[in-house]
Amino acid sequence: MGKFVSTAQAQDKNSFSEMFKNMPYNPRPGETPMGGSRNMPYHSDSDTSVMTPMFDSEGGGYDYDSAKKAGMSRDSTGHYGSVIETTKEQRQKYDLPEESYMILKGKKHKTFHKTVAGEEKRGFEVKKLGDRYYSVPRRRR
Repeated sequence: MGKFVSTAQAQDKNSFSEMFKNMPYNPRPGETPMGGSRNMPYHSDSDTSVMTPMFDSEGGGYDYDSAKKAGMSRDSTGHYGSVIETTKEQRQKYDLPEESYMILKGKKHKTFHKTVAGEEKRGFEVKKLGDRYYSVPRRRR
């Protein structure tokens, strides 16, 4: 596992790249954390004291933090799922039905279109609400 470098240590070296150079993360081979670069905003994961990239719903990454917090893990092919159930707070904030889901991929993720197609096939539509994409049941006309 890589060595953790604090913000103060990185500033002392006048290089934020030092802060992230040896940071531990668990990507698949050839993958950067959350599909982004090491120059993106990071936050501290309070459960593990590890710095992880902040998810950008308009970017090409994947929200590993939310997936793991929801109890998700990689399937037999090494992939995580595309959606998780919305929380009570999200449903209240955006007036979502009980059966609604939060999309875990950024809009520029290479398979975001497959997630949208899959959700449409099962009778849902993908909408942006706030700073995230959600899958909600299609309204019947």
